[in-house]
Amino acid sequence: AGRMLWGAVCAGVGLWLADTFGLPGGAFAGAGFALGFVFPAVWLRDRIEARRRLTFKALPFMLDLITLCVESGLNLNSAIAQAVAKGPAGPLRDEFARLLRDVRAGRARAEALREMAARLDMAPVSNLVATPIQA
Repeated sequence: AGRMLWGAVCAGVGLWLADTFGLPGGAFAGAGFALGFVFPAVWLRDRIEARRRLTFKALPFMLDLITLCVESGLNLNSAIAQAVAKGPAGPLRDEFARLLRDVRAGRARAEALREMAARLDMAPVSNLVATPIQA
């Protein structure tokens, strides 16, 4: 529905431009509709890919932080909290912060980890989540 709306809006802009410059409106309306219909999907796909790249790039550093905290004696929740506090800003830190909020709100850690893996939908994160769930 949103794509149709954007298509109609861009078709209207195309008609307005054609009328303003005295050109045939059909071609401008058709081009505007096509642009408005396709652009939101392309934009969303690009945003998803950019988020995945940022997440994949931050994953080793966040895992190192969590590992370092666990090896120094913190439990997993506290280690994740430290990684959220000290880690680089980005979508992975936001996901770990959401994981902590879910656990603090009473959700089981295994369930919160599974939901985080489902939201990120990346194989390395799914593999990472499987380990603490099995332990």
